[in-house]
Amino acid sequence: MKVTPMLNVSDVQSTVDWYRTAGFVLESSHGKPDLDWAMMSFGTTSIMFNAGGNVVRDRRRDVDLYVYDRDLAERFDQVSQIADVAEPIHVAFHGREEFIVRDPNGFWITFSVEGDT
Repeated sequence: MKVTPMLNVSDVQSTVDWYRTAGFVLESSHGKPDLDWAMMSFGTTSIMFNAGGNVVRDRRRDVDLYVYDRDLAERFDQVSQIADVAEPIHVAFHGREEFIVRDPNGFWITFSVEGDT
């Protein structure tokens, strides 16, 4: 079984552009010239974006994304250039290094190093 989250976002194209810069790959999309849906991947994981959401600047949204990566320092260097950094690289309560950023829609994304704690 597999679960693929779908997030409603204010602008699918700008969201896709942002996630590409963060290291995600566009797998499929719908709507020309204005995208209204897209599916992206990061390693073996997929996420979908659908038009109709709003940008939210509350501290947290109803959904956070948790992304495992092999090279956390390299990903931080890449993503911190385009994102609001909520928390820089630190060791979390579960013993893994991670950092947290906000995407353009206000969703928190935690990038964590892969592996066992």
